[in-house]
Order: sequence, then C-alpha cells, then structure tokens
Amino acid sequence: QPGEGCNLAGFMLVNKVAGNFHVALGESVVRDGRFIHQFQPQDAKFFNASHIIHELSFGDPYPGMPSNPLDSIYRIASEE
Repeated sequence: QPGEGCNLAGFMLVNKVAGNFHVALGESVVRDGRFIHQFQPQDAKFFNASHIIHELSFGDPYPGMPSNPLDSIYRIASEE
C-alpha cells in the first residue's frame, strides 16, 4: 500500500533453549558462517523506525492462555 513501510511475517523453528532474536534496521550479511548486521549511523535519516506489532507468539495457543504482552504495541518515531 502507498506510504507503508516494511512488513515482517513468518515463523522460526527453534529448540527449547534460552535465546533471543532481533529485528533491526540495515542489512545483514553472512561472513565466515556468521551473521553480521551492518548499519551506518549516517544512514539513520533515511529510515523510519516506527513500528506496530500486531501479533507476536511463541508456540500454539491453548485454552486460557494470556495474551502476549507485545501484541498491539506500537511506537511512532519522531524526527528528533
């Protein structure tokens, strides 16, 4: 849609161990089997980091499951 930014949708299959994931501005590349995130601070003015998390879930829902704390959260970035 006109005026829309990036959309992220998908799923990850992971083992049941402690860990984390990141969604970040810029680009990622693989070097020597490692993911490297590249972002130049001078490019920040070209990115609008406003975001809406419509839904974020881990596993299948079950009866009585509480809502996920990040569902429907939004942040609008200002130009300051």
